[in-house]
Amino acid sequence: MKIKLNIQWRDYQLNTLSTILSANEGTSHIIRSPRQAGKTTLIQALILHCAINHKNSISIFVEPTVRQCKKVFRELRGMMEKLPILKTSSESTMDITLTNGSQIIFLSAESDIAALQGYTVKNGGILVFDEAAFIGDDIFQALAPSTDVYRAKTIFTSTPRFRAGTFYN
Repeated sequence: MKIKLNIQWRDYQLNTLSTILSANEGTSHIIRSPRQAGKTTLIQALILHCAINHKNSISIFVEPTVRQCKKVFRELRGMMEKLPILKTSSESTMDITLTNGSQIIFLSAESDIAALQGYTVKNGGILVFDEAAFIGDDIFQALAPSTDVYRAKTIFTSTPRFRAGTFYN
């Protein structure tokens, strides 16, 4: 399905999208760039692309804080509100369901580790960590198994902060 988003793409964003979409299953991708470079918009479009084009997919979008999680959830839902693809969305459970059965689940790294376990990214869905430099290694480790069974792609985005932790390794 072709959906037109009202986004002014930069060349590097289009190249990044093309690279990730054409990559093999089970690959990890790191997007490291300065603040306000359009990383979050890029991964919102990427996760939306996967949800639209892969029926019954499950994708997970992780933010460092609940506040950021709600902001990105609202932005993505806003992108979809006037499109014929949005079935339901719940800010209390932080998930969006499309008319093709695909789900996008939003999780905060502030959540209890036990609450993050047990998810499965599947059927062409992706696992996205936004602002990954601000997310602890324990969160990466808790969610990493969610991509194993279906060999889902994992995307890490962040602004450089320091040279330590999973994001930089």
